[in-house]
Amino acid sequence: ADEVKKTLDFLASYTVRHFADEEAFQQKIKYPKFQQHKALHTEFLGQVTKLKKEATESGVNITMVIKINQMISDWLVKHIKGTDSDLKNYV
Repeated sequence: ADEVKKTLDFLASYTVRHFADEEAFQQKIKYPKFQQHKALHTEFLGQVTKLKKEATESGVNITMVIKINQMISDWLVKHIKGTDSDLKNYV
């Protein structure tokens, strides 16, 4: 349970910093899909925040671990390979 909470804390702090840097870069280069991209970042951070709250209030269980694993896997495949690839192609 402690490791899951540490992982969620790390994920939250890392993504906030990473997303801020990425969004600043997108604005600098006038990326036309900035608003859509930022909305996906906001949605992901909301999911992480929700999971952190759930872990604190209800405790950590195997269902939560599976949910976290699925969320991160989906993000890596869908966002990084898809959305971020669009940004890469624009640059």
